[in-house]
Amino acid sequence: MKQKSFPSELENISGKMISVIEYARSQILASGFRNLSVEKIAADLHISKKTIYKRFPTKDKFIEFILLYHYDKIFATVRAIQPDDKQPLNAVVLVVRAVYKHFCVMNPQTIYDVKIHYPQVWKKIEAFREEIVTTLFGSFKKAQQLGFVRNDIDVRFAIALILKSVESVFQPEFFLNSSYSIADTIGLYIDLTMNGILNKNTNFDIDRLVKNETNS
Repeated sequence: MKQKSFPSELENISGKMISVIEYARSQILASGFRNLSVEKIAADLHISKKTIYKRFPTKDKFIEFILLYHYDKIFATVRAIQPDDKQPLNAVVLVVRAVYKHFCVMNPQTIYDVKIHYPQVWKKIEAFREEIVTTLFGSFKKAQQLGFVRNDIDVRFAIALILKSVESVFQPEFFLNSSYSIADTIGLYIDLTMNGILNKNTNFDIDRLVKNETNS
């Protein structure tokens, strides 16, 4: 994947402030940001809260920056994955593994809060989600040329369908009302997408189904 630079708001941060950001990020991942206390973070790190407010004028700006920092680390990891022309599906596996590893550390309620309270951050997540699927088109197309993907599949259209289903399923509201964890859902989704739902010896005659519906 093509490597992109971090947004301008993540530049020119001192090493000391990065340590503050990392610590605050760990608190958000553990407990969410509803009860995040700048005063407690400053006390835990033995710094003045003025040090934080000098860089971030409000608590909301501080939290927004932490979220941007968190997600941009994920984005950078995924974008650094290089395509493999001999085994193109390897890139797919690596991307899924990276997303799986990082997104599962945040609980659904916190993800929902990000969507509701920090829409600018959520827009970046949505754009990145589409970027992943669009970028992986090349890997799936190469896999099709090598015989790993069925030739009767329109890869571009299939990717578009996958993107739409991802947009619908991987929303925080879904996980808040689901008995399945994010990890379990991602695993099942990838299994169904890549391997299907039927046993290998089961044949579902989709052409016959479509023909019957057309004639009815």
